[in-house]
Amino acid sequence: MKKTIAITVALVLICAMLAPALAEGAIKRIGTLQMLNMNESDYAGIQKLRAYAGEMLNAEGIPAEHPYYDGMIDENPEIIYFDTLNDMVMALNANQIDAIDLNRTTAEYLCASNDDLVVLLDYQDEDNILTDFLFNSLMGFDFSMMLKAEKQDLADELTDALYSIDEDALDEMGETYIAGATNGEIPTVEMPVFEGAETIRVAVTGDLPPMDYVSPDGRPSGFNVAILAELGSRLGVNFELVPISAAARSMALASDQVDAVFWSRSCMGVQEFIDEDIDWTELLDIEDEEDAAMLDLISNQLVPAFDYVGYAGKDIPEGMIVTGCYYTDSTVLVARK
Repeated sequence: MKKTIAITVALVLICAMLAPALAEGAIKRIGTLQMLNMNESDYAGIQKLRAYAGEMLNAEGIPAEHPYYDGMIDENPEIIYFDTLNDMVMALNANQIDAIDLNRTTAEYLCASNDDLVVLLDYQDEDNILTDFLFNSLMGFDFSMMLKAEKQDLADELTDALYSIDEDALDEMGETYIAGATNGEIPTVEMPVFEGAETIRVAVTGDLPPMDYVSPDGRPSGFNVAILAELGSRLGVNFELVPISAAARSMALASDQVDAVFWSRSCMGVQEFIDEDIDWTELLDIEDEEDAAMLDLISNQLVPAFDYVGYAGKDIPEGMIVTGCYYTDSTVLVARK
């Protein structure tokens, strides 16, 4: 199994830790950015599975002091897709939706610039194998690049270059472009230029700051672009950044307007061990009786309920492939206080 890049950064974008006292079933409408290959009904099913997992965690007293999930999500939530993050935030403020589904890093960025917002379903700081299995690993948000299947050689080249970036360099980029992105000030990125070299066109949405960001003057920036700059230096190629909406990514790739898209949501950590028939229990560090009890819950209740194979590649359109992931995040909800 290829090693998934793990990035540890000291995030300074701290949101309020206590969830609002939401009534049972209060979250009925959940907004999320347009998917590449998963319709709203499919994603509603994912939300129901996450709610089921949350109920199981509550039954185990996790988190013991502040249960972020306590029946707050409706049994049959409506999923509403949006083309841009700004449209989604405006809909939340106008009470057109009850919560936003986002990766944790972007959720914290939003909360840091808006005191009226709070993160829900955040199990990042819970140190047990059940939460790691559910929210921080297998049902996480892996950032990958997507290409046409016919460009497998380029995808492999990009993956190899991604995996060659050492953790110190990744941590430094994380400190600069993620932890340092306070007050909406995301540092610009200087892209290397190699005269006469191959040019790879990459779609950038700007909808997941500080990961994926387009400044008011139209310049793509943020952690994703910093990764591209590093790949350009390592491979000796030029990356042409093409700003595009989240909804247009798949069409732009299929019509050869771009060679790759940044970002694609996947769960390649799951897919890799499924493809190579690895016993998932080997990935968990069982240290005591509590861990063993959690393992029993995972084996007997969660695994039968979750279609991990389907989930891992659900958002990858036919004829498309993804690189190895360059950043892994958990998935949370953002709501108004």
